[in-house]
Amino acid sequence: RAGKTVTLRVLAGIHAPNWLYATGAKGFEFIDKNPNHSEEKRGEKGTFGKRLRISIPWDETFLKKWGRLIASVGERYGKYSDIVIIHITGPNRHSAEMILPKEPEDKLHWKEIGYNPQRLIESWKRCIDLWAQAFPLSSLSLNLSPIIFNDGVMEAVAEYGVDKYGKRFLLQNNALTSN
Repeated sequence: RAGKTVTLRVLAGIHAPNWLYATGAKGFEFIDKNPNHSEEKRGEKGTFGKRLRISIPWDETFLKKWGRLIASVGERYGKYSDIVIIHITGPNRHSAEMILPKEPEDKLHWKEIGYNPQRLIESWKRCIDLWAQAFPLSSLSLNLSPIIFNDGVMEAVAEYGVDKYGKRFLLQNNALTSN
């Protein structure tokens, strides 16, 4: 219409509403230890030092409700070709990046609640397919980041997306280093 293009990023993670947990979704609590998330750097949205909650990525209640949300957003906006990129989200912490809480105490907690790489891979595959179905005209962007463990999850998820969606599937890495 105005000759503009749009990228769409709908966040879950710490942004999930409390009613989601009231409906039975299982949560994972952690303390944000990243000083780049301080109120000094992010204003009132700062989360450094705060106890936060995300949905457990393989929790079926979360995945069903997330799927319904994606489908609803797709029904409303999926027909627009000016939405050129959809950021794949779902099992995330703060942003669209694949990262989840991974401090030493978080890693222990993940193991206690049944983490295994395949469960997380399957959750990501499901989210990729939901976004792809809801937005058939858009490219799909996976924001790469080491997730929890160095166990091949990120690589397996990226390979799945590339194999299934080809050139429509984009790999994105947001990093800034001093090197």
